[in-house]
Amino acid sequence: MNTPQGFPTPPFPQGPPGRGPQSTPLGAPASTPSWMPQDQPPNKSGRNTALAVLALVVVIGAAAVVFLFTRDDDETSVDSPSPATQQQVDEVLATVPTPTVTVPPVTVTSAVVDPLPPPTALAPANLFTGTRAAEVIAEIGVARGAAPLRILQALFYPEYAFAQVQDPSIPANVDEYQWRGDLSGPAPVTLTGDGDLEANLFSDTEVNWAVIPTLVETALAQIPIEGAEVSHISVQRNLPFSDAVQIRVFVNGTRTSGYLDADAQGTVINVSQG
Repeated sequence: MNTPQGFPTPPFPQGPPGRGPQSTPLGAPASTPSWMPQDQPPNKSGRNTALAVLALVVVIGAAAVVFLFTRDDDETSVDSPSPATQQQVDEVLATVPTPTVTVPPVTVTSAVVDPLPPPTALAPANLFTGTRAAEVIAEIGVARGAAPLRILQALFYPEYAFAQVQDPSIPANVDEYQWRGDLSGPAPVTLTGDGDLEANLFSDTEVNWAVIPTLVETALAQIPIEGAEVSHISVQRNLPFSDAVQIRVFVNGTRTSGYLDADAQGTVINVSQG
């Protein structure tokens, strides 16, 4: 027997020692094993079951989807009624009655209003009238902070006044206040001469300031000069002639002048003209 080229000749198996090679008797066919697999026909029943289950799942899913959509439509139809059309709204509004309001006639009567007179300018305060002189002295006393007020001289003009008064905190000093509708001061006064200051001062309570309007009228009556008018009034001690407090009313005219003297209570003591 020829051995294929390139393959070694397999060795014969060796038997146990002392024993020859084993051999199969000729003529004895080789037995066929009983486990040889046989061709089995395919299992058709399992495949059919799987298809049935898949179809059932598809049917159940479709039924669920249909149920959900049907439920939404039902809820919408219950909770959201269809809106009324414009025609329906117009028909309802047409049945609502319109109220009728009757307005009575109004008669307007024109009123005639007289025009207001033009404003009258306020006349400046005349210190020769009423109690104006006394009020000015009282205002100066409050500003000076002195009671009684010690006065060296007081001068009254129709629309303004001056008063030189002692400083109560520094008795050697005299200050001047001015009244021109409003009070101003104090302004220092320079004293001259060798006279005694205390001998020249008098208290505001020594003078009857209310007699000034009467003295003005008396002076104009007793000094009958052309164009007579009172220019000013002075109140002071009549030094060096007398230590009495004197009220002097000065009268000026177009051609001449004069004055009237009275004591502190308003008693006329002298009239001079020319």
